[in-house]
Amino acid sequence: MHTAPPPPAPQPTVAPGRVVAVDVLRGLVMLLLLPDVSGGFSFYRMDRLQPGHWAWEPLAAQFSHVAWRGAAIWDLVMPVFVFVVGIAMALSWHKRRALGASLREMLVQALMRSAMLVVLGLLLLFKPQTRLEELLPFLLLATGLPLESLWFRWRGTRSLAARRFFTVLLPVALMVLALACMLANVERLEYRNAVGQILVLLGLAYPPAFLLQGLSVRRQAWAAVAVVAAYGVAFALYPVAVPAGAVSMDGLSAAWSHGSNLGAAVDRWVFAALPDTEPYADNSHGYAMLQFVPLIAVILCGAIVGRWILQGLAAERLALRLAVAGGAGIVGGMLLDVAGVPLIKSLWTPSWTLFSTGIAALLLAVLVAFLRQPQRERWLLPLVVLGANPVLLYVIAYRERWRVLALWQRLLGESWLVVSWRPVLESGLVLVALWAFAWVLYRLRIQVRV
Repeated sequence: MHTAPPPPAPQPTVAPGRVVAVDVLRGLVMLLLLPDVSGGFSFYRMDRLQPGHWAWEPLAAQFSHVAWRGAAIWDLVMPVFVFVVGIAMALSWHKRRALGASLREMLVQALMRSAMLVVLGLLLLFKPQTRLEELLPFLLLATGLPLESLWFRWRGTRSLAARRFFTVLLPVALMVLALACMLANVERLEYRNAVGQILVLLGLAYPPAFLLQGLSVRRQAWAAVAVVAAYGVAFALYPVAVPAGAVSMDGLSAAWSHGSNLGAAVDRWVFAALPDTEPYADNSHGYAMLQFVPLIAVILCGAIVGRWILQGLAAERLALRLAVAGGAGIVGGMLLDVAGVPLIKSLWTPSWTLFSTGIAALLLAVLVAFLRQPQRERWLLPLVVLGANPVLLYVIAYRERWRVLALWQRLLGESWLVVSWRPVLESGLVLVALWAFAWVLYRLRIQVRV
């Protein structure tokens, strides 16, 4: 008797494995950021100590933010990081959907992640005076450990109550405690600097970007275009009133003048309603809270790349797509700059959003092409290690840098404190210590998920 052959097994909807190039790109960002979060490797401090030096001056220019219009290497650190967040969001979203997670459950987790990022960012702007206040950021980060799995290993049983406690109740309780501490001592909270805090801005952009993850690639692309266009039009239509004596740009560019634009107006309105000991003054670097809006588009662009990865494209084809998209973004940003929409990172103008996202895509294209041969992956393992726990390492570098240097001083004595290039040496020592810590976590397979 003839029997029909069995139907072919269904193909997985999520490609297995990881793209090492994404991990390397994240590690590259951390390599620049961790030594000195105010400016890569403290070249800016060397330039102050030795002004006009043939090496420190150009290095300081590239590893510090430009004054207003234009771009330097340091300006690209945040865009690349946000781009990688978008890739990770897409990979996580589709993996969890394939495993049967409900949209409601995923939305709750996304909102928790958003709140966690905002609270962490505010805590970095809070001046602690007690041991508990110093520990609060790390207590929050500890909730990103697999606490439920550890509980299961200890008790031998799983329960819905334990899961809700570790994934919802404990993080919420710690966030409420952190907010209570900050509100009770608002004079020690530099909340006006939140307009430039990457974790706060990322937390604000996260929920709307997450809600768009279920769209097709084409619709995500159109959504990103719509977000950037609406943001640019809103700035262009806002009636600019330049204060007397202030420097303003001409023509269409005037809509993005320092201190006299839509973003600055919104910040003045928002901060006027908050408690403060002195009237709100515009951010010295021109940052505006509204810059979280174009971050939504950058995350969506990263999510599109994540979808390409999930399609299982060959490395050559993926690298080509990234290179074409990156080149188009760079050219488009430069053309907008010429047309009167200036490249300004502080406001994330449409031209800057296109340009910086294009750079991020092009960097990833280079890494994907380089890592086509698997044996090359071990060459870049140090960067993979550095990017495995980015938020944890960033918080340590931001808040505990002085402790790391104090530890080195105990180990090395006082002799290294008098070298002429001490700022750069300090940055190098901080990087070595944080990389060693990251290596221990990597070997133990400990990853703090925010």
